[in-house]
Amino acid sequence: MLSRNLVLPRLAVRTLKTSASVSGGHHIEHWWGPEKAAGRELVGFGVNGDNTYVDRLDYWYPAIRFRKEDDVIAPIRKKEMGDWKNLSLEEKKMCE
Repeated sequence: MLSRNLVLPRLAVRTLKTSASVSGGHHIEHWWGPEKAAGRELVGFGVNGDNTYVDRLDYWYPAIRFRKEDDVIAPIRKKEMGDWKNLSLEEKKMCE
């Protein structure tokens, strides 16, 4: 009788892989600290109450503004504090 390894060769070498091949650690492309935020305003908190980004389905993006405060967005942000009905359509698109 043939051995099981000869008849079913894939089953003989199958291993269970439960972790990533790359060692776990903090990589700058997945971390949204002050260095990566580049002066953008913090606007909220993530899953654990910190203003850092965690790659999860329920918290997609970091809690920082999309755009840095500059001459174009500063007057619009001042208008945001008031009634949003006073903003034009283009200004509303800039705020998103």
